[in-house]
Amino acid sequence: MPGPSSRAREIFRFELRHHLTSPLFWGTGLFFALMTFGAVTSNSITIGGGIGNVHRNAPFVILQLLSTMSVIAIFVTTAFVGGAALRDFERGTHELFFSKPLGKLEYLGGRFAGSFLASAGVMVLCAAGILLGSFMPWLEPARLGPTTMAPYVFALAVLVLPNLLLAGAIFFALASASRSWLVTYIGVVVFFGAYLTAGLMLADVENQKLGALLDPFGGAALDLATRYWTVAEKNQAVPGFAGPLLWNRVLWSGIGFVILAVAIATFRTGATSAGRSGRPSRLGRLFARRGKAPLREVEAGAPVAAGVSPLPAARLDFSPRARRALFLHELERETLGVLRSVPFLVILAFGMLNVIGGAGVRFERFGTRVYPVTALMLELLRGSFLFLLVIIVTFYAGELVWRERSLKVAEVRDALPVPAWVPLVAKLAAQWLVILCFLAVGAAATMGIQLAHGYHQLEPGLYARGLLLEALPFLLVAVLATFLQVVANQKFFGYLLMIVYLIGATVLDSLHYDHRLYRYAESPSMTYSDMNGYGHFLLGYLSFQLYWAFWALVLAVLAALLWVRGSESGWRFRLREARARFSGPWRALLAIGLIGAAALGAWIFWNTNVRNPYIPTDLLERRQAEYEKRYRKYKDVAVPRVVDVENRVDIYPAERRVEIAGRYVLKNKTKAPIATLHVTIRPLVRVNSLSLDP
Repeated sequence: MPGPSSRAREIFRFELRHHLTSPLFWGTGLFFALMTFGAVTSNSITIGGGIGNVHRNAPFVILQLLSTMSVIAIFVTTAFVGGAALRDFERGTHELFFSKPLGKLEYLGGRFAGSFLASAGVMVLCAAGILLGSFMPWLEPARLGPTTMAPYVFALAVLVLPNLLLAGAIFFALASASRSWLVTYIGVVVFFGAYLTAGLMLADVENQKLGALLDPFGGAALDLATRYWTVAEKNQAVPGFAGPLLWNRVLWSGIGFVILAVAIATFRTGATSAGRSGRPSRLGRLFARRGKAPLREVEAGAPVAAGVSPLPAARLDFSPRARRALFLHELERETLGVLRSVPFLVILAFGMLNVIGGAGVRFERFGTRVYPVTALMLELLRGSFLFLLVIIVTFYAGELVWRERSLKVAEVRDALPVPAWVPLVAKLAAQWLVILCFLAVGAAATMGIQLAHGYHQLEPGLYARGLLLEALPFLLVAVLATFLQVVANQKFFGYLLMIVYLIGATVLDSLHYDHRLYRYAESPSMTYSDMNGYGHFLLGYLSFQLYWAFWALVLAVLAALLWVRGSESGWRFRLREARARFSGPWRALLAIGLIGAAALGAWIFWNTNVRNPYIPTDLLERRQAEYEKRYRKYKDVAVPRVVDVENRVDIYPAERRVEIAGRYVLKNKTKAPIATLHVTIRPLVRVNSLSLDP
């Protein structure tokens, strides 16, 4: 008979193997790795307050990134440890375990250790994203320092593992005590809200050491240890493991062990529990009290007993109304499935933390505090929140397209009299609704930030208009991701194609292929101002988005024609089915997409390349280099200083015109006379008069 230690090891190995082979582990691990990779290699992804003026792979940056990601990992850790605590009760196998000579420490200890190590594995992948990003060839060598393993080891050992231990112990205890996912996730939300509230309160504590000690995730202690570091120290040093940082880690690690010990000591091995634990539901008890007779088979056409209503005859309905009802049912099911899923909640939580972390930076311009106006909040969402939609769309395009086949019900589903377009359009529309819900949460969060900073001039209409415009490219990317999944007919190959598309955008940038007529879903930048709204930017932005919407319609039609239905999925069969489906409506939609894209593309080309000069980035860089070579000889020439300015500026936003009249007072502060005055004038400026006083 195996001993306690061997039984615990077997449970630990089973739990760890279960997580390492699950899509949740690799999905969240790759997501975390992509986030830190993007934060190191790109200015468009910021985590917390961003990198700033230190090296992109500086020890300080590594500590900050891994510390922030370990807080986000609360949701991942909860999914792992909660699953370990609840799995047997959900599947009804807990009686089998509890009937064996298995101690609570062996059972719960093995479960927790396996799930805790899986959570740590996600954070190791997160650190690998930082390490890999620091070797990318497009980074400026001046922004990189030497690569050492010391900050990675310090961050994982001192910051990450204690945080995972504390969060894992709390929610493992909550899940094992309640035996309910609902109660566990309510606990996560309450804990997370309490943590953010306490963080705001601790920021005002006069005793900084006390505030650093009471922060459960060590962020305040790390900030205190590095608060007065110079840029050189941030680029080279790792904080010493002493003082408030040491005592913070000892305190909260000890609390985590105590919570875990209490959870194991108070664990009930009986069958009475909440949820699916053998206890009859309220509906079951109601039927039991009423003494309902058991069901029995009745042959078709048999006489019905007196007092019993016969079953209604089945009626087939293939009307447009019935198809709309099927579509709406599918849309609701797919949308709620995404909104309730753990990966979506993890990404949403990450976005919320990123917005909160970046809010303080946005409220200061050139050393001056500014009001958190709505236009500023939209910039915050664009830089710290919206980029996550690419990950959501990429991931859930595969999940939704492959949902039925993953659950082994595709053949049953495909045998039903449902048009092939219903599941495809429902899955695509579900992604669009998820995008809008994600943006709505972001708008609500930023309005909460405005209220928290005493700004009460909320503009929900501007939020709705601005975020709908920002959502357009992601709606188009959702169509592309779905199309690639349908064409690939293999989920992970579809993910690979989507990653190739995303990397291809960066490669095209480096090769100076930057015209937006061949870069899917891209459009000119759009700027909002309280003086002029979106101004002339809106027409160009919407023109390109409509152009790509026509191409997205073409992709959607092709996806519908190639949609796999049944067990046969070979290309010859799929092409034969596509030809059979290519009837009048699909022909019309395909023609609309192709003709619309061609016509609008020609109009855009005429405006960008014929009517106006189009200057690609490589030509612009050559012109800048020529300018520097031509005028470099004047680099050290003596120039007078502007000591007084008097300007009159008339701005005409609707006409995209400004008239400036004014006077500069120049003073020669050099020791020699200046014989020649050099003036730089922008090429697009028309000078009506320019003169010097005698």
